[in-house]
Parts: sequence; C-alpha cells; structure tokens
Amino acid sequence: MLLAAFSGLGFAAFENMSYGQKAILNSFGLTYQYGVRGLVTGVQSAMIASMLRSLSLVFCHAVWAGIFAYFIASAFATKKRMGALILIGLLLSATLHGLYDWLCGVQMTLATVVVGFSFVLFYGYAIKIKLAWAPGGGDISRT
Repeated sequence: MLLAAFSGLGFAAFENMSYGQKAILNSFGLTYQYGVRGLVTGVQSAMIASMLRSLSLVFCHAVWAGIFAYFIASAFATKKRMGALILIGLLLSATLHGLYDWLCGVQMTLATVVVGFSFVLFYGYAIKIKLAWAPGGGDISRT
C-alpha cells in the first residue's frame, strides 16, 4: 500500500504539470479572444485549478492508489477470487476518483466529503493489513 501511495503521488505530480500547461494555453486563448478581461479570467482559472490539484488531488491519488493496492494484496494473499478482488479495487478507486471530479464541478464541499471518505477507507484498509501481518495477526482473507 505504501509503494502504491508513493506511486500515486508521483503520477499526480506529473499529471498536474500537464494540467498546468493546459491552463496556461487556455489563458493565452482567452487573452487573444477577450483581451485583458480574458487574461484575468484565464490566470484566475489557472491559479485555482493548479492550487486545487496540488493541494487535494496529489493526496487523493496516493489514497486511491493505496486502496487499489489493498485489494491487489488481498487477492494475492488469499489466492481466492483474485480477479474479482482486483476488479473491485479498481472499480472502487475509479468510482471515488470520478465522483470527486464530478462533484468538483458541482459543489466543492461535497467533493471534500469524498476525500474524507476515501481517506477513512484507506486508513481502515491499512489497519487491516497491519493487523494481518502482526505476529499472531488476523486473517486478510475476510475482505
């Protein structure tokens, strides 16, 4: 889960650079089309997008990758229902990501609830893994 979380951090960092470049190009287009008004709108939009992505989505990508990794680890540890567990992990992570993206366009407070819920899931799965690996620990197969 830790390796996946760091992988999610790295992915998000590179993804943010791509979105930053798109925001700059959008600002240029708005400036060309609307002059100073377009420049102001474009720069404000770029700053908001960059800050939002830098502050929340880097963290979220780490959490969602960690959640997916939990299901992969569970699948390989139990050697039961491997395909189903991996698919559930992928769908859960992708659904949380998509829900966050959609809610960002609707209402940021609701998107924050998705972030909190995602972290609670990640933390719960991390505790479950820790307990399973502790001496005399639990059984990871009850996923």
